[in-house]
Amino acid sequence: MNDNAAPKRIEPESWLSSPALEDPVLAELAALPVAARLFVALFMTLVAMVLATTGLVLGTISHWVVWIVVLGVVEPLALFLLLGALYCLLPASSLGRFLAFAYHRAKMAVWVVITAAVLATVVGLAWVGWLWFTGST
Repeated sequence: MNDNAAPKRIEPESWLSSPALEDPVLAELAALPVAARLFVALFMTLVAMVLATTGLVLGTISHWVVWIVVLGVVEPLALFLLLGALYCLLPASSLGRFLAFAYHRAKMAVWVVITAAVLATVVGLAWVGWLWFTGST
């Protein structure tokens, strides 16, 4: 039996040392004085509340286009602003590091969604053009 076998230390997850933590926007926000970060967090919370209220008001309209706008744009923006306000208050905590990692991933997801929307628009316009030029109705 090997008596020198010591248990291995479990290292923190990779998101704690992620390159997303060196994002210039997040670094500048974390470098602000506490009063300025508190003001930014309060402003972000107020805007998130306005967006959530807008989503509730628009949600009363029973149409699928309005629901797509509410669920695809308004509500995610409100949630993003609330999480951003939380990061403003706690940038050096482990929650702040996790939110910085999530911010980096969210930026990548936004680019994927924008690319998919542009591709869908191009395909839709090509299809409409094909129908128009071939004389189909």
